[in-house]
Amino acid sequence: MNELWQALYNRLTGAAAITAQLSSGTAVYDTQAPAGAAYPLIIFQQQAWPVETVDPRRREDAYVLIKAISPNSFAEAGRIDAAIDAALDGKPLTVAGHVNIWCRRTEQIRYLETDPAGKNYYHAGGIYRIRLAH
Repeated sequence: MNELWQALYNRLTGAAAITAQLSSGTAVYDTQAPAGAAYPLIIFQQQAWPVETVDPRRREDAYVLIKAISPNSFAEAGRIDAAIDAALDGKPLTVAGHVNIWCRRTEQIRYLETDPAGKNYYHAGGIYRIRLAH
């Protein structure tokens, strides 16, 4: 859903506490960073999207993974993640054509990735449940 992705992008790039820690104010990407992107950066991607239609209002729960990736340390990725959480958890989003009932972090993630050249990338973030209604 492009409207939710736009709302997430706007929130993440509109928070100075987040962007001040990234390689640029727009180092926020849907699903995958482009080749050659500078780090640290943020990735967000859909994990699941159940839909309820038990009454006349359609409700959707978007589960979105949002994580910081740092080439330097878990500490740096964690600081960015904390800023992401402060900007999202419990805060409503403006999603065109929808009512955002709430946004809550439901899971935490933290892992190390090593590329084929031996470079480490530290991931820290969470899965957010974003409830929308039409």
